[in-house]
Amino acid sequence: MGSEVIMPRVTYEMREARITAWLKKEGDSVRPGDGLLEVETDKAAVTVEAGATGILRAIAYGEGEVAPIGEVLAYITPPGEDLGNTPRAAPRMDPAVAPAAVESPLDTAGASTATLPPPATRVLATPIARRLAQQHGIDLSRVEGTGPGGRIVEADIIRERERPAAPASEEIDYRDEELTRLERITGERLSEAQHSVPQFVLEADVDMAALAALRARLKAEQAYCPSFTALIGRAVALALREHPAVNSAYVDGKRRLFTRVNLGIATAIPNGLMVPVIREADRLSLAEMDSRVRGLAPRAQEGTLRVDEIVDGTFTLSNLGMYGVDAFQAIINPPQAAILAVGRVREAVVAKEGLIGVRPVATMRLTIDHRVLDGAVAAQFLARVRTILEVADALV
Repeated sequence: MGSEVIMPRVTYEMREARITAWLKKEGDSVRPGDGLLEVETDKAAVTVEAGATGILRAIAYGEGEVAPIGEVLAYITPPGEDLGNTPRAAPRMDPAVAPAAVESPLDTAGASTATLPPPATRVLATPIARRLAQQHGIDLSRVEGTGPGGRIVEADIIRERERPAAPASEEIDYRDEELTRLERITGERLSEAQHSVPQFVLEADVDMAALAALRARLKAEQAYCPSFTALIGRAVALALREHPAVNSAYVDGKRRLFTRVNLGIATAIPNGLMVPVIREADRLSLAEMDSRVRGLAPRAQEGTLRVDEIVDGTFTLSNLGMYGVDAFQAIINPPQAAILAVGRVREAVVAKEGLIGVRPVATMRLTIDHRVLDGAVAAQFLARVRTILEVADALV
């Protein structure tokens, strides 16, 4: 039978994913680690890799089609072994994320049956065309393809992007823009979190003078200046190690305590938001943290992150300081128990040791899931983050 290529479960909420491109075709030789196909999930475009050596056979879903998690997408057989006419396998739904059963009005016995959404209409497009369409919010189903077999190519997207908007009515000047799939899913998840999670917010102003001095010293002595996101991320990772209750999640009515600190960094991408994950962040040096932060952002925007770089986050950091935002409240990324929102470093009048002066200050707001965390526990964690940043010595 060979080795099955399965649609992986990338996130807790994932039910299905769209195949955007096959990187290998039937009959190609593959080895473990080779990229087989790209799929679009609720968070990013990720690459599914081969797990065995052999020949790729019996591709069951084409580009543009949607498959549920656990579904067999293809097989990898040893060289010389013929798979034959293998029918499309039944989906192997992960019980943790399988759709809830609904009662059928035609079932007089009152039994329940699982329902799945109808398959999406297949749209043929090259990976470059798909990425460009996502960046500009272009609905591929409305684009006429000029490539082989009607496939949508990059030139088609550019032509669609440059097409003048339809003339507005005389009464109101506006135009409607389709949301991308990522924007729709992100909005749905955050709306659900906002309404279903009892969120509690704590706020603290942090004196960033020691942090600014540390950056200046490292730049002068080592020609190296870590970003504020990397410095704050390292402080958060160290504080999470000391306060493991914050490094948790609400799962099935229980508190799940994570043994590793996997720090998510909220990152803006064209027409959406992504949260790349820095695994075991508390074990990284400041230089390693800064390198990871700087490396993740461009690949997140390009949609080239690996699966392991967007899953298994245990805590999220969202920094909008670079956009000039003084302070904001972030919405929890379920099922995580907390998220830290960081504003810009600004000058503020501060009273310290009986004296009034102007200091660099950043406002930080910690949003917690009150089902998992008490306010006092969260306050101790936030106070520890502030102490680490205001002393700064522990960061290097």
